[in-house]
Amino acid sequence: MANVAIYYRLTKSEDTGQVIQYINEKIHKFGDQHLIKGVFVDDHKDRSQLNELVNQPLHEIDKLFISEEIDDEFDWKLLNELAKTEGFTIHLLSE
Repeated sequence: MANVAIYYRLTKSEDTGQVIQYINEKIHKFGDQHLIKGVFVDDHKDRSQLNELVNQPLHEIDKLFISEEIDDEFDWKLLNELAKTEGFTIHLLSE
């Protein structure tokens, strides 16, 4: 069983309720193969939940699922460097 976290950054036009429903559906599809360690959802152009995520004990997760490649270059590089140093992999939630 893999320990996973989910990070989702809404687009400008996305509805929070629909995104939460989408995440719940994905979590149910994970079944017994994944143990969810945290779900972090930011509004468009917000990063407070990303800050919360990077302050978690990331060495405890095996996979980080994200909604899409993050368009903010600093945030994208930060997640990739943390993946290398903390030993987790980054996957798209749509995979």
